[in-house]
Amino acid sequence: MAKAACGLPISSFTPLSIALIANAFAKARQDELPGNAPLFQHLGQAILSIPPPRFDQQNIANVVNAFPRQPKMRDAVMTHMASAIVAQRREALGPQAIANILNGFATGSRGDEGVLDHLKLATLKQRQTAWTSQEIATSLHALASLNIGDAEWGGYLCEAALTLTPQSFQPEEIAMLGWSAAVLRWDDSRLLRLIVSGMDTHIASMDRRSLRQVHQFLLTCRLDPEVASRAPPSSGMLEGLEGAKCRAAFE
Repeated sequence: MAKAACGLPISSFTPLSIALIANAFAKARQDELPGNAPLFQHLGQAILSIPPPRFDQQNIANVVNAFPRQPKMRDAVMTHMASAIVAQRREALGPQAIANILNGFATGSRGDEGVLDHLKLATLKQRQTAWTSQEIATSLHALASLNIGDAEWGGYLCEAALTLTPQSFQPEEIAMLGWSAAVLRWDDSRLLRLIVSGMDTHIASMDRRSLRQVHQFLLTCRLDPEVASRAPPSSGMLEGLEGAKCRAAFE
C-alpha cells in the first residue's frame, strides 16, 4: 500500500485521501517504521500543495496525529495544519475534533499560539455536557503535556469532567486526568475527589503506564502543600493500599 501510494502523483491526492492513508498507518503504528518514511514525505508534499482552508476538522485531526513522528516533514506539515485550523469556524469545531487536534499538537510538542487561542475559544463555545470522558481526558492531558496552566480553559474542562461519574471514565482516562492534575497542580477538591474515586474503581485493571500516572498524582496529593490541603483523605488511603503496585510499574 505504501509503495502504491508513493507512485501516485501529488496532484491526485485530496485532503480526505491523505487523512485516511496517514491515519491508517498511524493507527497500525506503521508510521514509525523507517521503511515508510518515503510515504510520509510524499504525503507531506501533497499536504503542502493543498491550500489550508480545504482541510476539514477530521482531516486536520488525522494529519496532526500522524506526522509528529516524521522528523523530515513534521514542522512544515504542522505549520500548514496550524493555518488550516485557524481557518475553521470555531462553531464548527466539536469536542472530538478539539481533543484530537490538541493531542496531535501536544504529541509534536507544538504550542502554536494561534492554534491554541482558536481551540480555546472553540472549547468555551461547547456545552460542558457535550463532552465525553475520552475527550475531556485527552484535552486535559494535552494541556498538561504542553504545560498550559490556563485557568479558564482548564477550569471549563474540569467542570465538564464533574458532570460525569467516576465510573464513566475508562482506566486510562482517569489515570490521564490524575497525571494532568498533578502536572498543573489543580487544587479543586471536587475534581480531586472524582479522580481518587475513579482510581479506586479502576486501578485493578490499569496498565503500567496508567499506574505510573497514578503514582505521580498520589505523590502530588501528599507532597504538594496546596494540592495536599484540598485532596480527600482517601488519596492517602489509596496510596497506602496501592502505592507499592504503582511503584512497581517503574521497574
